[in-house]
Amino acid sequence: MYEKLEDGTYGPRKYIIYIGLIMQHGSKQDCFSVISLLEAVLQLISKELPYVNEIILQSDNASTYQNHNLTIGIHLLNVQFKNKIFISEFMHSETQDG
Repeated sequence: MYEKLEDGTYGPRKYIIYIGLIMQHGSKQDCFSVISLLEAVLQLISKELPYVNEIILQSDNASTYQNHNLTIGIHLLNVQFKNKIFISEFMHSETQDG
């Protein structure tokens, strides 16, 4: 997946895909449900978009995402999906209070 750059050469195309979450009976999440959802998304990306080999996670800075277990879970997912897809960065924006 390459695109023509301004200088006439070709370089990798950057895709931005946002995956939101709506849960039945409210949206309370713990870090283990977030890790499970990440695993499902990584499996989907690996299957449907096999040319994607690196992703950057972005989240609001809610307390669920400030959990050390989530950091460890992301590392374990990187081990599980080695040679398929890699979570290279985990960015935090401001907490959304909605």
